[in-house]
Amino acid sequence: MSQHYQVAVVGGGISALLTANLCAKRGLRVLLVDQGELSTVHFDHRADLLLDDEHSTVMRLVHDELGLQDQVRRQRKAPEPGLQVLLPKTRMELLADSSARHSLWSDSLGLSAEEVQKAEETLKQLAQQTEEALLQAPIYPGQGFLGRRSAIGWAKKHGELHQRGLHQAFSKLPFDLVQIWLSAVPYLTYLLPGTPEELSTAVAARTLHLFLQGYFEIDGESSLRTLLQERAEGLGVEIIRGAVERLRPSGKTFELRMAGAKAEYSTDLLVDASSDLSGLQEVPSKSQGKNLAQALQSAHARGFLHRIRVELDREVVPGPLGHRALLVSAEPVEAAPWQWHQRSFWLTQRPLPDDSPRLEITLEAAVSSALAHTGALSEVEAGLKERLRHLVPFLEEGKPQWKASKSQQLPPPLKHNYLDTELDSLTGLGGLACKTPLKNAFVAGPQVLPGLGSEGLYFTALQAADYCAHHHGGPKPPANLSSRSK
Repeated sequence: MSQHYQVAVVGGGISALLTANLCAKRGLRVLLVDQGELSTVHFDHRADLLLDDEHSTVMRLVHDELGLQDQVRRQRKAPEPGLQVLLPKTRMELLADSSARHSLWSDSLGLSAEEVQKAEETLKQLAQQTEEALLQAPIYPGQGFLGRRSAIGWAKKHGELHQRGLHQAFSKLPFDLVQIWLSAVPYLTYLLPGTPEELSTAVAARTLHLFLQGYFEIDGESSLRTLLQERAEGLGVEIIRGAVERLRPSGKTFELRMAGAKAEYSTDLLVDASSDLSGLQEVPSKSQGKNLAQALQSAHARGFLHRIRVELDREVVPGPLGHRALLVSAEPVEAAPWQWHQRSFWLTQRPLPDDSPRLEITLEAAVSSALAHTGALSEVEAGLKERLRHLVPFLEEGKPQWKASKSQQLPPPLKHNYLDTELDSLTGLGGLACKTPLKNAFVAGPQVLPGLGSEGLYFTALQAADYCAHHHGGPKPPANLSSRSK
């Protein structure tokens, strides 16, 4: 006999955990199906980092509903040393104090502090316009953002956000500063655009502004994921781990069976919050319907974070090198032999356990699927290694042990079949619709709002939980987020 749940959430990332917590908090019986994501405690995609919820209405709403606000603020800490931005001839740290950051960045880039401050103020204004649009949207974000009729009005009202060419919105800002901002986008969102023109101003402004306000880790051996997992267990969420063998609609419910397990489960509602939509992919194609099948096909990854790792002696690594760093090329876009975003690398270093005298450094480059399939990854790896040797001059003395390289998919592409790039006033924010042709199945997570990074995970989790609670007799969701926050 199968165990029955009111909601089953597939996924182990932040959005899946948030969705499960919110549904359980609203009195629903919840099953969380983790197919491996939850075990990646050291998952280091930047969109998983904890941002300051003081600058995000939706994050405040979710933390407040779950009773996490005080705990998160009490346990969070700024990483030491903080995020660094490394150019070939200079090094800057992303300081939380804006005045100190303006002074440091102006000295490093040869700008005046007023120029840096003015640039960040422009970014702030665009970010606030984006949040205003998100909060007042008459339809929740994942429903084909705003719909065609509403989008026309928003396009007129938020003209600057509608610009797809970032060079138009940022044309009067310092070139070097904009280059740094754009180089960070693939690592702060779930997008891999081919050119700056494929990004909306809304995406770049919102994600970059939030990150500039400061990012945090959870103090101690914990992480945001483990904190949310503990809260889910406290709310009675049932967590099972393993691969899904069968997931199929059966009348008004879904039947679910895990590989290698005898237990079977059934659920009234399904929320796929996995990074690759692995839950809905298991639904038989004849049950998906044409529209959902097309949506799933459009959600296939078109980009990768290509990683190389090296283990070496700690003593050869220069002290000023931070635990996280964004490495940016100084070449102008026009002279770059690669696509623009592939000239930036992300570096992470972490000590090995048991007080080992060695540490591990990971270098990542955002690359397109096309580049990966042409066999050009060897050139990318050569560039990564060359940049590391520049940072660690005595690398060979540290007895480096290179580990097998690996490419991790960046789940959602920028373009989806149902994204109208001409009418969507916030082009690039929206991906797949939260609602699917299956009336009792929803999508949450990075596939829905890839351009918002971590903030998008909160939006989609709240939206999916609203649908689930209303389906089971709860109140009708507010018309928009603005009315909820009053």
